[in-house]
Parts: sequence; C-alpha cells; structure tokens
Amino acid sequence: MASNGNVVKDTRRVSWMRRISSSSTSVTSSDKSSVKKAKPPMLKSKSSSDKSSIRRPQLISSAAGSAPGAVTSPSSSKYSAAATEPSTAGIEPPTSEAYAFEAGKNTIEILKRFSNLLPVPCANEVLEVALLLMTTYEDVTVLEEQVKDVHNRIGSLMLVMVDGLSGQDATAISPDVVRDIESLGGDLRAIQKDLAKISSQSRWLLIFFKSANRATVDACLDRLSDALQSFNELYRFWVPCVGVTSPITFLQILSKSIGVIQDTGSPLKDILYTLKSTQNPRLILLDNLETAMGLPETVTDGGRLSTEGIINKLAAIPHVSILVTIRSNTLPSDTITWDLIPLEGVGYEDARAIFISICPAAADHPSLNELLEVLGYMPYAVTLMAKQAVNSFAQVDGLLAEWKRIGTNSLSQDLKEKMNRSIGLSVDSRAISSDPDAQCLLAILAKLPSGTNLDHLKWWAKRVDRVTSAIGTLNNTALITQRQEEDSSPMFYVLPVVQSYLHEQPLYNSPTTRRLVLQACCAFLQDHKSEPGDPDFKAHVKELDIEKTNIQTILHSLKPESLLELGLVESVTNVFDAMLTFGWYQFWTRPSTETLDHILRLAPSSNIGEEKALRYTAEAHICLGRVYIRLAQCEESYDALEKARREFLKLGTPSDRIRAGHAALYLSDAWCYRQRPGSEVEGIVREAQEDLKDDPRGTARALMYLGEALWYRRRFDDALQTLQRAKEASEKCGCRVEIVECLLYMTRSYALKGALEDCLKTGKELLQAARSSGANELISDALVGLSRCYIRMKRYDDALVTLKESRIIHDKLGYPKLVAIDLELSGYAYAKKGDRLGATIAYDAAKRKYDDMEETDQTRESSRDCEENLRKLEQGDMGLKAPYLYDE
Repeated sequence: MASNGNVVKDTRRVSWMRRISSSSTSVTSSDKSSVKKAKPPMLKSKSSSDKSSIRRPQLISSAAGSAPGAVTSPSSSKYSAAATEPSTAGIEPPTSEAYAFEAGKNTIEILKRFSNLLPVPCANEVLEVALLLMTTYEDVTVLEEQVKDVHNRIGSLMLVMVDGLSGQDATAISPDVVRDIESLGGDLRAIQKDLAKISSQSRWLLIFFKSANRATVDACLDRLSDALQSFNELYRFWVPCVGVTSPITFLQILSKSIGVIQDTGSPLKDILYTLKSTQNPRLILLDNLETAMGLPETVTDGGRLSTEGIINKLAAIPHVSILVTIRSNTLPSDTITWDLIPLEGVGYEDARAIFISICPAAADHPSLNELLEVLGYMPYAVTLMAKQAVNSFAQVDGLLAEWKRIGTNSLSQDLKEKMNRSIGLSVDSRAISSDPDAQCLLAILAKLPSGTNLDHLKWWAKRVDRVTSAIGTLNNTALITQRQEEDSSPMFYVLPVVQSYLHEQPLYNSPTTRRLVLQACCAFLQDHKSEPGDPDFKAHVKELDIEKTNIQTILHSLKPESLLELGLVESVTNVFDAMLTFGWYQFWTRPSTETLDHILRLAPSSNIGEEKALRYTAEAHICLGRVYIRLAQCEESYDALEKARREFLKLGTPSDRIRAGHAALYLSDAWCYRQRPGSEVEGIVREAQEDLKDDPRGTARALMYLGEALWYRRRFDDALQTLQRAKEASEKCGCRVEIVECLLYMTRSYALKGALEDCLKTGKELLQAARSSGANELISDALVGLSRCYIRMKRYDDALVTLKESRIIHDKLGYPKLVAIDLELSGYAYAKKGDRLGATIAYDAAKRKYDDMEETDQTRESSRDCEENLRKLEQGDMGLKAPYLYDE
C-alpha cells in the first residue's frame, strides 16, 4: 500500500494562499480534515469581485456527450460547447461563476487554449506546471480522495488566474500579484515533486497471513496504514475464496461479493464493467486466496480462464486496490508489484488484549501468559480459546492443561471445527497432498516444538529424499515458519496450533513417524556425546542447546507402549543410552531430574531384560545423585547414590564393580555436604579405591577424592600431597575434570593454611584449567574459590568482579545454593569497601535464597548469619560476621 505523507510538506510554500485565506493546502493520510478548501487568490473576476460568488464547481459536460455521472449546467453550456472548437478566437475567457469545475479533461483543454492570452511569463509557467499535475498524475487520485481534491483546487486556482489575467496588459499587473503568481509556481512544483514520489509507489498490498479468517483480517485492517480510510465502506469488498474450486467458481464468488447486477453471460466482463462504472477507489479483499491459486485453467467461449489472469484484469483498473490474505509465500501474480507483510501472530500484549476482551475474568490469572504462548499468540487461536473459556466457565490453568494433553480436541465441537478447517485449508492443499516428501517433513517438524535448522535436518529428515524441495513446498504453503537465531542458521518450525492439529491426523502421527523421529533423536544425542575436557565438548553443547527442547519433548513423551513400537531390544537400549546422554548434558549445563526420573519409570517395564533394566536404573541413580548435590538437595542425593552403589554391586560384573566405586566417590561428596564425620568420608573413599584398583582413570579419580577427604578432615599438608599425586595421575590419563578438581581443593588447602600467595597462584591456574574444559560448573567453582582468596587478601574490587561472573553462571545453571553463596560473599566485600547500601542489598538477597532452599544445618546457619549482618548494617555497625573464607 502506498504510504502517503504530506503532499505539501513545507507550509511556507503556500504563503500566497495563506495570505488570502489563512489556511494551507495539504494532503495527509492520517487526517482527512487536513485538506481545507483554499480560497482563491486576489485576482478579481471580470464578473464579480465578491469571493463568495465562487461556488464548488461541477463537472463540465462535453458537446460530444456527457461522461457517466456528468452534470450539464445551463449557465456553462457555451463554454462546454466551446471546448470542441479548434481555436480561441471570439471566445470570452471563463469566469469563476460561469461553471463548476471537477478537474475534467474538457476543463484542461479550455485552460490550454487560453495559455497564450496570459500577459506575464510567470503565469504561463504556472499554468504549464498545473496542467502537468492535472494530467500526469491522474493515477494517484485512486489512492486518496484528498489528492484528488488537490487536483480540483489546482484547477480552480488556474481558472481564477486565467479569468483575472487573460487579455490584460502586462503593465497593469501589480508587482504584488506577480510575486503571488511566482509563489504559486513554487507551491505547484513542490506538489509535483511530492505526487511524483507517491505515484512511484505501488498501490498493491499482499498480506501473508497464516491463520487467515475474517475476524483476524478485520483486526489487521484496523492496524493498516491510515490510507485505507480513503476507501468508503461501500467500496470495500470481502471475497471469501475458501470455496473456490475452479476459475469459474472464483468469478461467481467475486461477482456475488462485489454485488454485480449486470448479466451479459460473461461474468468477468460484468465484474470489470461494475468496477469501472465509477472512479471511486475500490478495495477488494481476497481472503484465503491460496485455495484459488494453482487451479487448472478453464476453457470458456471467451478463451482460457485462470485465477492469475482474473487478478491481473482486476489489477489493471487504476482505482482498484487489492488486499490479499494467503497461506503461501508464492505470489498470486508475477506481473503485479506486491508489498509483502508477513503476519505470524501478535505480541504477548496484543494476544492478551484479545483474550481478555472476550473473557475479562482471565485478566489476572497467572497461567494466561503460558496459555497464550502455547497457542503461538495466533489471533484466531486466542479468540477461539477465549470463547471456550467463556462457554465452559473453565479456568485458564484448566484450559492450558487440556490443550497440552489433547490439543484442539480440548475445544468444543464447533470451535474445534472452525480451527481445524482453517488449518486444514493448507494441510490438505493440492501442493501438499501431491508431495510425499513435504508430507513426511511436515510430520517430522510437527514433532519438534522449537524447530530445527537445515544442518540438523540430516539427522531428523534422514528418510526424506528431497529435503530442499520439501522445504520449498512447505514454505510456499506457509506451513512452516522461518526465524533467524543469533549465530545460527535459519530455524524452520511449525506453529503450535498447527502442531496440535497434525498430532490428531493419522497421516502425520503414525507409529512409523514416531519411530523415525525417536530414532533420529537418539542418533543426534549419540553423535554429540562428550564430557568436559573433550575436544568437541563445547561444540556439542552448542548443538544440543539448539535441540534441547525438541529432545526433551520427544524423550519425556515416551511411554512403555512407545518402546514396544520400536520392537528390537537394540533399538530400546539405544533409547536408554540417549536418555542418559541427555541427563549428563543437563547436569553439565542446567541440572534437571526429569529425564532421569523418566528412565527410572520406563526401565523396569521395558522389554530389554531384568539385568539391563537394572543397569540403566543404576546409571540413572548415579547421575541423579550428582544432580541433587548441585541442586542442594542433600537427602535426595544421598538416597540416589546409595541405591546406585547397591544396584551395581548386585549386578556384580567387573565393570559394574567399577561403577559402584564411582558411586561411592560421589557419595562421599554428599556426606561432606551433610557434614558426616570425616572418618566416615575417608572410609568410603578407601572402599571405592578398592573397587577402582583395576581402572587407571578410576584410580586417579579415587586419589583425588581421597585428597578432598583429607582436606575435609583438615589434614591440609596430607591433602596437598595427595592432590598433587592425583593431579599427576589425572594428567597421564587425560582426565581434565579431575585435574580441575585437584586444583580446586589445592586452592582451598592453601587458603586454610594461610598461604595466600600460593592460594592465588593455584587459583589462577585453576580458573585457566576450568575455562579450557568448557564446563560452566567447573568455571564457577574456580571463580568462587578465587573470590574468597581475593577477599582474604583485601582485594575487594577483584572479588566483586569475580563474583559477578560466578553469579551469572550459577544463575544460568540453576544452582540456588551457589547463587546464595555468591551474594553472601558479595555483601561482605561491599561492607569491607564501606558500601553499606550494596552490602544490605546483597545480604538480603542471599538470606531469601537460603530460606527458599531445603533446610539443612548449613543453610540454616547461613541464613542466620545473613540476618545478623543485616541487623548490624541497619544500625550502622560494619563489623560483620565473615562468611566462610577457608580461614578456619
């Protein structure tokens, strides 16, 4: 749609007219009233000097016959007849009250004939510009009635000027009038420049609207350019194309929508005649045009007929503008210039406004945002769901739960049919039904809620022969949407409401499709399996970050019967291997128990045999125990790791005994958090050493945990010696994680010994080793240790910078306890700097974090310390109780 600015942008250009009428002539798309009727200039008419005698002109009819709608005025007949004469001889110039003006072609001809009678050159120049404006930019008048009004006023001014000047002697024209004429010339040239800009712009608008329907189109129209206001409601035509099955039915629907009365036997000619019968701007909305596109041509008595040909005929009418809604990225016609406006949905605030306008009771419901999110903020889906809420008296959380469980089936039958019909127009289109690869890819993408990129389709769409062709088909039918992720290739995804619809269609949710997607998910995980310190770890985490929502959705939706669909035991074990890989990925990035809990539910009922099921259960318990430690849930950690150790020992093979040893080492961590006696912690580590004696890597890890146990027992010199041996053994095995942990406890041992310079040196080595591992968990541990060293050394600014980075990582990882420690250390550093306000804010946030966690002796004591320090800060006492700084 052409965007209309002010045709006259500089109001100083209309000084001549303002001097006479105290108003300016301008055209503004946003304000119809901005075009004021300009009074004529101070050029006296021969017939009258009374400005009030100039009335709004009417169209002059030609002697050859009146144009449609023309009005012949008796008082103007001699002038209209004169318009057919070849010369101006004997013709009196027209007066301002002799006839009315409507920028007709006969008026232009009259003005041309009198151009040689004007006594001053500047008047001739002004008339030439005015005639150019009135003839060159006729097509602009269809955009805005206001622009057409400018043409009329230009014509009126020219008539008055010609009336006042023609036949006079040049010496009789005052200098003021000459200056006014020159000023008018400047005004007209400015108008000419602005109209040229408007004329160069397209007047066609295509809206790419994936969930097109009349309600959403109406909402869209309200937000379009104010230029649409120029279309009278009587000349806005909604043409529903849903029922179009051929070019003939397209013409029939078009004819009915426009209100064609004439019937000559040729529907297209009748439509074109109706639209051309007046010059009023017409707006035709072709809704759901995708149903009419791609239909075969029809042979009629008048020749071959096609949808594109019909649209081209409509577009050829100057005063007709076309607005299209279409579920496609293919243009309806290649011969028309279109403006494309993709409409995928609305923002949260707009979606919320739509919902509560229908269901006001939902305004304050906490689940409304999530409901709108799963609906993809699509206006039509939001509208139907809001109606469901009103009709069923359901709460928002109930609607959300049902939608997640059964999708569109959660709607009442009539609302479901409306939504399904809207989506089905694209899914069941000829383009999709004739392209098996597009159907297969659509079924796969419907299982990936966050979408995927082209690179990853080699896993997901391995069975699709022509991937790029399938993407093209889905893109043309607007069934997939593309978004650009930062530092990633474009992502292709299916909108949530379409996903839900497809899940209910057997063709797109068959056991074969589910099996292919699950197998692709497992292959992707196995191909990106690594741990911190591996060369590909960072790259693998980046790729898994892209797919984590898809993977989680696929794995968490598995049920015992899903595993039975796979059939082969090997395929089922691949699934459990993939789930464990994903569980460890989550441990190293953002710990979660869901996937691991799901393994524990599925394994016992699977068809892989009791021994394998028990082994996967034990592996899930090991990972689960470590996750619980990170989440500061010590009791759960202790329980999970005890179970893992018992299960591996029950299995009894050499490899299982090694895994039992690892479980014992991790259990020692849980015991430390629970502040078990140091002798017990050292005892279980030594048991683990016996289990791991035949495994070099396990031996190095056990030595490292023994160093931790000695540190825990405050035997710092012994701890440092043991940790140094463990570090050397880990370096031989290439165990980068163990190297980092050795350096961590060496840093802590030096701190507790008071050897701060050694502590700082080792702490910096620790941070470097942690960063090279690529694991945020290890990096954050190193940062906290280094910050404590900085505080001990009174380098508070360095401590605060280090803690800020640590807190960001801990927050990303979801470690509430470590975030609380970061805040408590920050509060102490602020206080030591004399920043009372900063200290108060940090301690208050830390206390709230501790209070929200599982209550243990440690969290209870830390919360009390924060509360005591807050009380001191309130009293102005900066002698605070120090946090744990490895100084005792």
